[in-house]
Amino acid sequence: MGRFLSAITRTTTAGELRVPATDWVSVAEYGAAGDGTTDDTAAINAALASGRVVVLPPGKTYKVSQIHLNALSDVT
Repeated sequence: MGRFLSAITRTTTAGELRVPATDWVSVAEYGAAGDGTTDDTAAINAALASGRVVVLPPGKTYKVSQIHLNALSDVT
């Protein structure tokens, strides 16, 4: 996914937010299977620890046990 998109665009109440491809990462790049059976906890936590915007590809089901967010996380 990350190799094919040049940026992510998201519309917010304040307008449009555009995140350059170098600033985000897909959980798939960290090994998340998204098949609903495989435990994707480690992959998702590793992506979150990268400090980049984390994308969960649509159409997938992620099985997780515990997500670790730091105090500076901007969860939307």
